[in-house]
Amino acid sequence: MSTSTGTQPQVGVVMGSDSDLPTMQAAVEAETGQTPKLSTTGGTSDARFIKDHCPVIEMGLVNATIHQVDERVPTTDLEALTRIYHRFLTLFFART
Repeated sequence: MSTSTGTQPQVGVVMGSDSDLPTMQAAVEAETGQTPKLSTTGGTSDARFIKDHCPVIEMGLVNATIHQVDERVPTTDLEALTRIYHRFLTLFFART
């Protein structure tokens, strides 16, 4: 899942199971106003090895300096990502 326009953060997600997908999509949409694009490509992660054995949602910021010297992201992107995580947890626990 990725989303990016203007000042909105870029969010990348690797999906191995869709059990919590609607909840994550709702959280991203509520906090960014954008419909996330689902993707299982890009990046390297341990999630690619465990996705066939258990539900996985991997989400984080995508940026031009990832895993480089002086890796950095705008504070506003980090704050938006925090709001997305908070919204996801709120929605997740509200349904149980």
